Amino acid sequence: MILLLKSLHLMINHRRKQVILCRVAAFVKRLLHISFLLPTNYTIAILCAIRTFFISHPRLNSMLECDDDDRSVVNKSSALDVFIPEVNDPDCCNALSTSIILETDLLSKHPNAIISQLAKNIRAGCPSSGANRVSADLSNCKPNEIIEKCPNGMVSNSHPYFSGQEQQSTYFEEFTVRDM
Repeated sequence: MILLLKSLHLMINHRRKQVILCRVAAFVKRLLHISFLLPTNYTIAILCAIRTFFISHPRLNSMLECDDDDRSVVNKSSALDVFIPEVNDPDCCNALSTSIILETDLLSKHPNAIISQLAKNIRAGCPSSGANRVSADLSNCKPNEIIEKCPNGMVSNSHPYFSGQEQQSTYFEEFTVRDM
């Protein structure tokens, strides 16, 4: 996982002018889907990486917009607004025209306060100030450092990098109810 995060950071952030935006959007969408299945420290590291992608590529904010008015009208483009994860080529999976609102909303209800805080920050467009900002220690931390500091898979809210109180939520109940 450390090698994956370092490779993505090098490809997406350092070579940002050489990588097309739809490829970055595909990696964001797939990483968010994977984050639901991983231990806490990996999920935090992935969300930190996604946050850096949004900062490096501001045009990714189109994935945070919802067109409720357009959804009520049947049009030809609505069939094209579907992410196709089965496609192996990230440039052709239609990730940029879809939204990550559902994924970030589910992660914002996660029982771990750090994951919830990061998801709310990404959903708000990665602000550096205001109600949805992340702590300075967390925003300056590299994603691979989180895994290196806590290799056991569990990160408590009292970890030196993080602050906050643990929140109780119905995260898993909502996730299973929506799938049924």
